[in-house]
Amino acid sequence: LLSLLLVLVQSCARVQEAKGESDSSSNHNNLAGPVDRSRTDNTTAVTVEIFYGSTCGHCLSFIHAAIYPLIQARLPGDQLQLTMLPWVPDLMNENECLGNLPCSYARAPLCALKSTFPQPVRIDSEDLHRGLDFLYCDLFNTA
Repeated sequence: LLSLLLVLVQSCARVQEAKGESDSSSNHNNLAGPVDRSRTDNTTAVTVEIFYGSTCGHCLSFIHAAIYPLIQARLPGDQLQLTMLPWVPDLMNENECLGNLPCSYARAPLCALKSTFPQPVRIDSEDLHRGLDFLYCDLFNTA
């Protein structure tokens, strides 16, 4: 888990270095030619996608040991984005979902994350932090 965080921090640092580089072609060792800096603001964010089980104790441990420290690192939201969604079985109708424990338990977290849609969302989003607190509490009581 710590190595995942280190990789993310290093990726963000490389993105920041790339934004600070000069645009002169002599500074590029890129075989494709000079980098188009006009597009870097929209394409340089690192996106982490997490799909967790709504009844998974290991997922609770992962959120506690990896996701909270990632948020507490206060990395810039324009460089790191997060998708955090409960995994649910194949598409079901509402009655089938209510009869399936993982699907049924995923409904409340989806409501809690509604303010973060569309995802991915910036890692520094207050809506994400509130949603993550709910997810943690929900998993603590269901996993």
